[in-house]
Amino acid sequence: MADNKLLEQLAPLATPEPINGLWPLAPGWYLLGALLLATLFIGYPLLKKRKKRVAERAYRKQALKEINRLWLQYQKNQNPLTFVEQSNQLLKRTAMQAYPNDLIAPMNGPQWWQFLHSCYPSGQYREAEQVESFRYQPDFAHDPAPLYEYCKQWITHHDS
Repeated sequence: MADNKLLEQLAPLATPEPINGLWPLAPGWYLLGALLLATLFIGYPLLKKRKKRVAERAYRKQALKEINRLWLQYQKNQNPLTFVEQSNQLLKRTAMQAYPNDLIAPMNGPQWWQFLHSCYPSGQYREAEQVESFRYQPDFAHDPAPLYEYCKQWITHHDS
């Protein structure tokens, strides 16, 4: 019973005021909201631009895979004429992805090689052109390595 009397002497517990929803927010929330909006408005166009650039350059990746596949096939079969013809076709297909088709399609011979050189001036331009031009000789037996190196460099670095 003495405990009961002591409990009655205690003052009632103080209850805090009820929370009035989530408003007003602390200033940090406003700052976080502004930062999120700024990120969206700046980040979305940048992401869209990057995605477009990656899509525009996808043909380069495909062409590099193809030239490497052709080179492995050449090393396996040791048929330089086939490699030279297929790599030249690959260069033309790649160029037609980057430049207007009506400009590229009719080119051949020296005009074609001059165009390739104008898009990417490289030291191996002459060696690659010579290998390609020798394919019309009887008993073609030249090493196509300079052409392979030039194709890789041109695909990677040409202006577009």
